[in-house]
Amino acid sequence: LDHLGLPLDERGFLATDHTLRSISAAPIFAVGDTGTIVHESLPKAGVYAVRQGPVLWENIKRILDGDPLETYRPQRSFLKLLNTGDGRAIGQWKGFAWSGRSMMWLKEWIDGGFMEKYRVDDQMMDDDQPMQCRGCGCKLGADALDGALFADPEGDDSGIELEDAAKIGDAAHHAGEAPGQYLASTDFFTSPFSDAYLAGRVAALHSASDIIASGAQPTSALGNVVLPEGDQATQQKSLSDFIAGARREFSAMGASIVGGHTIVGPRMEIGFTVIGRADGPMMCKENLQDSDALFVTKGLGIGVLLAAHMRAACSATDFGGLLHAMLLPQHGWVNVFRQLGVTAVTDVTGFGLAGHLIEMLRASDVAGTLDIDKIPLLAGADRYLSSGIESSLVADNRRFERWIKMDPSLRTRPQFNALFDPQTCGGLLFGIPSEQSDDLHAAVDAAGLQAPLRIGSVHSSRGVTTRDDRCLIIRG
Repeated sequence: LDHLGLPLDERGFLATDHTLRSISAAPIFAVGDTGTIVHESLPKAGVYAVRQGPVLWENIKRILDGDPLETYRPQRSFLKLLNTGDGRAIGQWKGFAWSGRSMMWLKEWIDGGFMEKYRVDDQMMDDDQPMQCRGCGCKLGADALDGALFADPEGDDSGIELEDAAKIGDAAHHAGEAPGQYLASTDFFTSPFSDAYLAGRVAALHSASDIIASGAQPTSALGNVVLPEGDQATQQKSLSDFIAGARREFSAMGASIVGGHTIVGPRMEIGFTVIGRADGPMMCKENLQDSDALFVTKGLGIGVLLAAHMRAACSATDFGGLLHAMLLPQHGWVNVFRQLGVTAVTDVTGFGLAGHLIEMLRASDVAGTLDIDKIPLLAGADRYLSSGIESSLVADNRRFERWIKMDPSLRTRPQFNALFDPQTCGGLLFGIPSEQSDDLHAAVDAAGLQAPLRIGSVHSSRGVTTRDDRCLIIRG
């Protein structure tokens, strides 16, 4: 506190007035043990911090709105209970004192009731119980999706061949008379966060990902929102915060929210249909070439970190890294790709890096090699993966293993398990001729983007068209 340059009391605590604001008049508040209200002699007790909380929240809102601040009026007495460590407790209130087991029972009843308000549901804490993940973790598995899209309704073999599934784009191309090409893509998932503003930012970035990976810049978006049941004021506030967060990210892309639809349901579901315009050749999955270098723009582990967060097992530091990765915008890459002539791009989302890379390899009729030691992981992801925490979609994503050739000993590596981790707001995966690597890094530096990470390479194949062919090699 000495380094903040703010007024302190004689014991070194932040000095505040009765609004809990620093007496420096800066928009800084202090509650609980960190602050001392000038001209008040209050003990450093948790009961004051608890009752200061609502006043703090109210005054944060008021200072943002420019309204007069609310005054905190501390109580003049409170019940004190001290655990003596022998199954008994000492109680004191308004000059009266008691001791014994009954005081310990009273202390446990009061403390237990308070902590119960913040208890995480037992089901969320049980790693052995299956739990539907959110974000891209609630996506339908690849096999079920392919089975529905490419099954013939008459039950014969006249439907679309399975190999063609790899060539289906994530963004639909609309051929119009106006200059440029217009694309549309939609995405929708269960909100991984209770903060509606943050959820809006994530939904915007994730929903625009397919458009960006196709080489287009988002121009407009239509929202799709399921709001949880509740009172009108709460629903309105949630929707307003969601729109504000989404508008922040779309505005940075040069896009605007032009409409949408809302309904009420059991939990918050969010997404956007995004329209984009490409002023050059479309980028797609099937353009990988022999000798291309493979790069990703973000580390892996978003899915497992979200799963750990849902179990209340994600540390604050790791959660901060998760949010930084998810909120890292990707639209700046389109100009870099145009400048360098990159045409083989996809986004790494629900099917994980392995699933999306295998889609690219099969569609391009080539094979690829990954160096497992170069697979980038977000901070904490290796620890949670090693502890057995994983997204509920991982089991489906592991079906891509049938396309992988590797030493079985590599299966225990967290980097291998991360290949099947679903990514919400994941990075871009792209191929570029190896000799252009220096040009790539120069263009990235000039654009102010985070440096991409090389994870492997592409090599020729005699034809990757059957389930028995293993188009992805992983090396230790």
